[in-house]
Amino acid sequence: IHLKFYAELSNDEIADILHVNKQSVANLLHRGLSRLRDDWPALLSVVGLWLINPVLSNA
Repeated sequence: IHLKFYAELSNDEIADILHVNKQSVANLLHRGLSRLRDDWPALLSVVGLWLINPVLSNA
């Protein structure tokens, strides 16, 4: 996901870096984005609690 959206690489470029085929890159991106979509509420809750709780923020 980092290589695709932050480094702005194509699936072909990512496949070359990871030494996998282009379809594997597409599958991994799809699976990763699906998990982020599904887990986003839980991740946001954890980050929100961390930001509002000064004890956790200083740890």
